[in-house]
Amino acid sequence: MVAVGSRTLDKAQAFIQETGASSAKAYGSYEEVLNDAAVHGVYIPLPTSLHLEWVKKAAAKGKHILLEKPIATVSGCPVTCFAQQLYGLQ
Repeated sequence: MVAVGSRTLDKAQAFIQETGASSAKAYGSYEEVLNDAAVHGVYIPLPTSLHLEWVKKAAAKGKHILLEKPIATVSGCPVTCFAQQLYGLQ
């Protein structure tokens, strides 16, 4: 684990402490994680309603994406498929 993002820096730091991932960097926003060049992939455990927004943002930054929950669709195409097509990723 390279980085942990949360809505607050305190929550990210607490998660790092709880999991023992002491080498991970804590961020107080998801955008900061996406802007970190050391982060090559992201795990998105957000509610399904936020998938499209954050998949698009992560894909735009060239990040590999793992979603926790069922994938929503855009015009019948899964969110990840949509983002990959939009940003030319595989």
